[in-house]
Amino acid sequence: MKKNRRIVLSLLSIFALVGCGSKPTPSGNSQTIVGTDITFKATGYTEGKDFKIIRGAEVTIQATVLPKNATNRVVTWTSDNDDVEVTDIGDNKAKIKGWDVGEANITVKTADYSEVLKVYCVTEILPKSISVPTEVVELRDNTRMEVNVHVMPEDTTNQGINVSVSPLTTKKENNTNGMTYILQDEFFYVKELEADIDDTYRVDVVSQRDPNIKASFTVKIIPYEVDTVTFTHLNPTVSLHDPTYRMTPKYEPEATTYLKSTFTSSNPEICDIDLNTGKLLPKQVGQTTIRVTSEMSDSVYGETTVTITDNPTDYLFRCFTKEMMDELPVSTIVNQDMEFDKVAFAEWKSAFSEDTWYGHALDGGWAKWIVGIDYIDDNDQPDDDRVNTLVYNKVMVPQEANIVQFVFRSHLHPEDTSLVRILMVEEDYTIHDMTNGWIEFDQTYDKFINFDMTGYRGKALTWIIEQDHGYDIFDKDPDHCCTCKHLQFRAMRFDVEGVTITEDPFYELKDIHAGA
Repeated sequence: MKKNRRIVLSLLSIFALVGCGSKPTPSGNSQTIVGTDITFKATGYTEGKDFKIIRGAEVTIQATVLPKNATNRVVTWTSDNDDVEVTDIGDNKAKIKGWDVGEANITVKTADYSEVLKVYCVTEILPKSISVPTEVVELRDNTRMEVNVHVMPEDTTNQGINVSVSPLTTKKENNTNGMTYILQDEFFYVKELEADIDDTYRVDVVSQRDPNIKASFTVKIIPYEVDTVTFTHLNPTVSLHDPTYRMTPKYEPEATTYLKSTFTSSNPEICDIDLNTGKLLPKQVGQTTIRVTSEMSDSVYGETTVTITDNPTDYLFRCFTKEMMDELPVSTIVNQDMEFDKVAFAEWKSAFSEDTWYGHALDGGWAKWIVGIDYIDDNDQPDDDRVNTLVYNKVMVPQEANIVQFVFRSHLHPEDTSLVRILMVEEDYTIHDMTNGWIEFDQTYDKFINFDMTGYRGKALTWIIEQDHGYDIFDKDPDHCCTCKHLQFRAMRFDVEGVTITEDPFYELKDIHAGA
């Protein structure tokens, strides 16, 4: 291996010398970089489409030579048709004026590259009307749809429109965020945002060429029906001693309005199930058929077989097992580095099943992020899954520490709240519910939650932070933060020398030594 390394190093040295020998001297001519493309920007110009100008009108056009480091980037302009005049006005700009109907090839040229821009001079066709739906457009919840909106006649020279959306009837008073529109190429879409079922919105469309040409139509929000409901895990085997397993429904389409179901067991003496949450209640070894029924209709349901065994359970609580905890790398991060801003996340993915984990590239490889969706919002249950869970695995409590502190920052709307729970797991798998259930955050900017660590000095503890909210607690997406729908986890730290612990009456310390 050492011999091979010497050969590689020798080759690299030769290549380096060759490269140095071929490098131009300061007194030599620099290499010419030839332009390979010219792009244009002008009113009415779209790459790939006919560039039309109105007879008698004048249009200013800008040319850009690419690449940006090309040696010659100054262009000249010439037209092959006197009726389509082009005048160079400097800075790679020109004015194009059409004196009569016709076509022209305008050559745009640098010292070593050129392109031909085809221009059509036409007689303006004025808009006469705007075609919109004559009946109410029904827009399904959580979707967008194409709508037939066009300036008429279809060959109108200026097809530009201005659009405004206003609420007519909304359950949230004057809900201007309920619906929007999208102009994409030649297509017009309406999209539901934050509307309620049966809300209606007025869409006004006005010609940019003639503001007197206008039309309007109405959009009504309707439910997005569910086609099928089944389970994310089919035919599961569950321990009689497992108090945490919950059947998770799977809906098609996923964006359906009806994201709630009820559950029943064909043999409750073997294993019953909570009607609303889907939590299994094992009673004896055997099998039962579990049915999930959509809230939309009793005729939309799915079934699977659940087998109950007497095997020991590996679950510590919902979504978290002893095996998962043992597979996590032990923390090697020092106290001063336990900052949210030092954590680099990989691609975010959501998951819908009980045991789905999504690992991320966290500094030091010392934590893991679980993602799941809780369709039934049954808060204050000690074993239910939450939208986001972050695990700090086997963090050593400093011998001098009296307190551990968790810091959160709120970017929530005034009317929004978010629930958080913090758990601590000892190496013998003893679980402590640090917050004694779920604690509620509002829009208050920073919160500091402190816990007594005097009984845990020198121990390696695993910390679990769970959040119940529509956007995730560890997300750096500026769109979420800036729209004020975000609760951010900032830091975990111990009160060692050099670390400031802020006292905050937000959460009263509880006796956690008895476990949970």
